[in-house]
Formats: sequence, C-alpha cells, structure tokens
Amino acid sequence: MTYDQASRVDLAQRVDVLEAKDEIRRLMAAYVHTRDVRDGSVADYFTDDAVWEGIGRLADVLGRHEGRNAIVERFAGRVPPGLHLIANESVTVDGDDAVGYWTYLQPTVLDGRAFWIAARYHNDFHRREGVWRLRHVRIEGIFEARYEEGWAHAAFFAR
Repeated sequence: MTYDQASRVDLAQRVDVLEAKDEIRRLMAAYVHTRDVRDGSVADYFTDDAVWEGIGRLADVLGRHEGRNAIVERFAGRVPPGLHLIANESVTVDGDDAVGYWTYLQPTVLDGRAFWIAARYHNDFHRREGVWRLRHVRIEGIFEARYEEGWAHAAFFAR
C-alpha cells in the first residue's frame, strides 16, 4: 500500500467516526425529545435486543427492561413529565459499536411535586445497515431534590 492509499484509508475512517458521532448525538437528542414530549414511540431508537435499566440506587426505581418491546411498553405507561437537559457528552466509536456518556439535569414532577433529578447515561450503541440505535441504556443517579429546597442540601450519590 502506498502512502497515498494509506492516507485515504485513514481519512475515510476518521470521517466515518466523525459522522457516527454526529448521528449518535442526533439519536440521543431525538430519544430524549420523544421521551420528554411524548410525540411518538421510542421504538425506532432501540435495537431488538436492547436493554434499558437503572443502575446503582436507580436499579429499584427504574427497573430493567429487556428487548425493544419491553422498553416501548415501559414508556407507554404513566411516565412522570420532565425535560432532560443533556450535556458533558463523551462518545467513542469502534466500527459498528460505540459507547456514549452524558450527564443530565431533569426538572420533573413526582407525585404532584416539582423535583430536580441529575443522572448519568452510560449507553452502548450499535450500527446495523448504516443506522445507529441504542443497544444498552444505563441510568445512574447523581442526586434528587425537591424544587422548593433546591439541591444545596441534596445527597450526591456515590458510586
């Protein structure tokens, strides 16, 4: 392989990674939008064998849902209103697989009371036939606080 050929291969791989990261960012934005606004189903965002679960302290609260149908059913029921404000992303792409991390702050309502929730997404993604989907969503709590009290006295959860 000549230097010129090697450079083109390297460039093609770098472009693929950049495009993959952009597609994954758009997938996450669409997922949290659909989740928050409830203007459609989350079905198209997940692989058939996907897992969606709370981890750590949130394991009991959110449960574990295996398979696209179970995840769709989880969101079809009564889900508290809220708005996920996602930030601090880190996405690593390896061929047709990727791992992404986001931190989010979510104003929400639980049992008729306003709350702040902060958590982290630890997500695995898979690309099949050129389309990226969520394969494993893990949600780890950082803190919860009643709106009136703010988060100054909230217990931040340790890993």
